[in-house]
Amino acid sequence: MEVTSMSLDIGTLDDDPNISPAARVIISRLNDLLKIAVSLVNNSVSDIDYAAEIERRRSVVITGLPENQSETPSARAISDNNAVTGFLDQLGVETRSVVCYRMGWYNKVRATNGACRPIKVVLPASSFQRTCLHQWKKKALDIRRHLDNKRLNIRESLTQEQLKERRELQAGCAEKRKETSADWIIYNGMILLRSEIKERRMNEENLSGPFPRTESMLTRHQKN
Repeated sequence: MEVTSMSLDIGTLDDDPNISPAARVIISRLNDLLKIAVSLVNNSVSDIDYAAEIERRRSVVITGLPENQSETPSARAISDNNAVTGFLDQLGVETRSVVCYRMGWYNKVRATNGACRPIKVVLPASSFQRTCLHQWKKKALDIRRHLDNKRLNIRESLTQEQLKERRELQAGCAEKRKETSADWIIYNGMILLRSEIKERRMNEENLSGPFPRTESMLTRHQKN
């Protein structure tokens, strides 16, 4: 949110003979103060947005990790912290989380039925986020098999707008799978058939020429 304007309409006051010179001076100074206030508010908002973006770049969100059903919040938090540490060990990422927490309110009935809340994990640096995502692409199947948890997944932290776009893509992908029974997936922000990926990658390599190709995101649609 940005405040675009906040000022007094001094132009109309200049034509008012009932306003004394002293009052005009006061009004002018108030107008200057309002402009300064707008600048300070916008700077504060920019600082907050910047800080939030920095945190997102070094954060991941883990979904499908079962919740501890202890009665005390502290016991559940300790369990989550231990689970995240174990998950990072499985990925082979040599770091610990700065902070991790479940997103949303705890509901014992839902937790008992397996509807676990996502965990946001803030890491020490953005490089650890990239390492986590890279390692997950390589080890996802093995880790899911080892933990006997097909619902387990990890993604980067997203803004509200990005989350909305992601949900829309997933809904579109699910609809195509339902209509055609074909293997539709989400690839680089597009819904494509898995069989088309190899040809698309070859085209990307041809376009990139001698420069190294940035690894594309290949995401299997999941209901959760």
